[in-house]
Amino acid sequence: MEVSVTEKKMIDAYPALVAILDREGNILCVNREWQGRTTEANGFFGREYSVGNYFDYLARAAENGNDFALKIILGIRQVIEGEPDFHITYPVINSSNQKNWYKVTVRPADDKLDTFLLIHEDVSRLIQTTVALRESQERYKQQFMEADMPILIGKPDGDILDANPAALDLLGYTKEELLKIHRNEVIDISSAQSREAVEQHAETGEFQGELPMIDKYGKRIPVELSSKIYRNETGHLRTLTMFKDISARKEVEEKFETEKRFNETALDSLPGLFVLLDEQSQIIRFNNGFTVELGYDDPADLDKSIFDIIVPEDHQNVIEALTEVREHGKGEVQATLVKKNGDRRIYKFRGNRFNSKDEVYIAATGIDITENIEIEREKEFTYELMAQLFNNSPIGIVLSDTENKAERVNDQFTRMFGFQSPEILGNSVDELISPSELREDAERINEQVLNGKATQQETVRRRKDGSELPVLLGTVPVKMAGKVVAVYGIYIDISERIELEVRISELFEKEKKARKEAEKSKLKLEKMFAQSPTGIALLEGDQFKFIMANSAYHKLIGGREIIGRNFDDVLPEMKSQGISETLRKVYDSGESYVAEEERVEVVDSNGQLAEHFLNYTCKPLFDDDGHIYGIFVEAVDVTELVNSRNKIQNSLKEKEILLQEVHHRVKNNLAVITGLMDLQMMDTPDDILNPKLREVQSRIFSIAQIHEAIYQQEDVVRVKFDEYLKQMVDSWKQNSEHRDIRLDVKLDNVSLNLNQAVSCGLLTNELMNLIDSSGNGKQNHFSLSLVQKEDLIVIGFENRNFGVSSVEEIEQAEKFNLKIIQVLLSQLSASYHFEEGEAKKLIIQFQKVDVKGSSSSFI
Repeated sequence: MEVSVTEKKMIDAYPALVAILDREGNILCVNREWQGRTTEANGFFGREYSVGNYFDYLARAAENGNDFALKIILGIRQVIEGEPDFHITYPVINSSNQKNWYKVTVRPADDKLDTFLLIHEDVSRLIQTTVALRESQERYKQQFMEADMPILIGKPDGDILDANPAALDLLGYTKEELLKIHRNEVIDISSAQSREAVEQHAETGEFQGELPMIDKYGKRIPVELSSKIYRNETGHLRTLTMFKDISARKEVEEKFETEKRFNETALDSLPGLFVLLDEQSQIIRFNNGFTVELGYDDPADLDKSIFDIIVPEDHQNVIEALTEVREHGKGEVQATLVKKNGDRRIYKFRGNRFNSKDEVYIAATGIDITENIEIEREKEFTYELMAQLFNNSPIGIVLSDTENKAERVNDQFTRMFGFQSPEILGNSVDELISPSELREDAERINEQVLNGKATQQETVRRRKDGSELPVLLGTVPVKMAGKVVAVYGIYIDISERIELEVRISELFEKEKKARKEAEKSKLKLEKMFAQSPTGIALLEGDQFKFIMANSAYHKLIGGREIIGRNFDDVLPEMKSQGISETLRKVYDSGESYVAEEERVEVVDSNGQLAEHFLNYTCKPLFDDDGHIYGIFVEAVDVTELVNSRNKIQNSLKEKEILLQEVHHRVKNNLAVITGLMDLQMMDTPDDILNPKLREVQSRIFSIAQIHEAIYQQEDVVRVKFDEYLKQMVDSWKQNSEHRDIRLDVKLDNVSLNLNQAVSCGLLTNELMNLIDSSGNGKQNHFSLSLVQKEDLIVIGFENRNFGVSSVEEIEQAEKFNLKIIQVLLSQLSASYHFEEGEAKKLIIQFQKVDVKGSSSSFI
């Protein structure tokens, strides 16, 4: 069959390798791409396979164990039989030990299914890109990239290997910049605390605590850091460092510390004395006045009791005053103190009670009133100092009367709640800043403080703009002559602290959940590794030491103990078979090695060498720096599959040979019968009998030709019916009495099942005998056509002097050959009709089917 110039140009335009095949697998044409390629790079495609029968090439490859060749044979057959197309992708290992991937597509080239396109494309880059994309997606699905807490992964020596986005955002680096620097460049190790942390981490493998870190711009960031050394899945030591920015918390702590220092400074700056007493009147705190005015510089000098520095005659007055303070919250007393040098000075004390953690304390201030002028001066100074303390305090303070109306307010209070002083003074503080749902609670606090009881609690108050502000609220009653005359309201903004606590709680919950999920995933992976039906092992180092192996791998090598031992020491028989050399190539080159059905001899549990066929893969393992540190080995024992396939192929070949021999013998036996009939006709001339015998002889010959056609081809169940008809017509013309008859034969390529071929061959023979017996052959013109339309077979017989002229004549005839025609048409389930013209034309149609059973179904 010829290929047109258009078809040749069309396939030359393909960027892939393209060939055109006919129904028998003959290569009709290949494109320039196909002609220019070598087989080494393409499997069984290339210029070595550009002519001849492609089925033969694939059959030889399949016999050599190439499963893909067998699959391509079956795929092409499916398309020839009517399937729309066929696709398969297969790998090829080239001489450089690299794996290339190719896609084979087979589809019809024309509507008649006479020719077929075979397309071969290199899809290696697509496969590699798909694998790389999948690995990238898997990596970034990890919790590591999504964690809100900054995380660094590194080596124990300080090299940084990876960082999540939260860490990059906090430190200001890009990932590329951060991976180039050392851990000591982001963790400030200049302090003794940092050096102790590094030593602890090296000794115990973990550290938790607060350390300063340094961002890209040199800014010190206080963090709460947790670092731990662990061993990753490849057995290498890694450090996992998680930290969180505690700058906000440090600022709060510094504020509290500032306030503490401020208060201590204020107390130390107070004129006269300040002393803090517990319920037993023991001194637990005092100001510099004891040193400056009284000469006491150590609490031990006081024997820790206020009465040690008071003259005995004033003890009773002081006891009564202290009782009043404890009962009513405040009190005053005048007492004479003894200085350390023995001098005496008269002081007037004012005491206030306050509670802290269920403990009652008394804060007392004493003014030296030995000289009235000095007393007045000290009072003025003290008032001014307290006013400054009130106005400049970083804590919001409001002074209210007993009706809860504001009398004084400091600047911090106005900033906290957004009001101006005129909006607050003279108005109810609770009505301004207490939410309606907390109004009853505010009234309860007012009632307690008006009864002389100081309070402290966390609550919520409302700003001028309506937003809520969490605060630590302290209320202190102000007494004069034992009566509450005013109330101090002290407000500390705790919104940042609450947000920090919530954040810490959320991070803690996320961390717990992540740890549970990680542990669950680890257990699942370990179970999958152990239960995998394929043998899996991990080899470490250039000596290929076994560090892991599952039960399937142990079973494959005869149950030998291998963990911790080198490959050549455990499996010496593999070295002589070149497998050790393969491992060395993989380790040195960094390229994977894939073997399919490779024959390997392994020492079994009885110490005997046993033959195995293995599909195995050796893949290099890389650390985070891109260095090879080991090899991953996966092996599947396909020995039973290979042995079974070989047995099946040998059995099929034997059966095909036997079946061809049967057809050959049947043909020979039929030839003997026709020969005997020739002898009989020569021995007994009879003008009536001999023509009948020749008709019988032609029928036997038509059957013999079918058996001859079968044993001469590879397919022992189908007949190339167009070739069979051509031989039959040639033989019929040679043996016909009218040798000058003109023949016009048009035959499509048609293959038929053996049973249909026998019936159709006999039918054709009878119709040609019918034409031959018409008696008008000298001026006869005979036309025979064979056409296949999908599964419909159409046979046309045209002759001027047909033996019959209508369907009714065939169906009602009593002649023997017409009855045979009726039976054969019935066996084929054929429909038939005559077309009128210059000559009679009989059209026979039947469906092409696989008829089962004996090929000799004629009755």
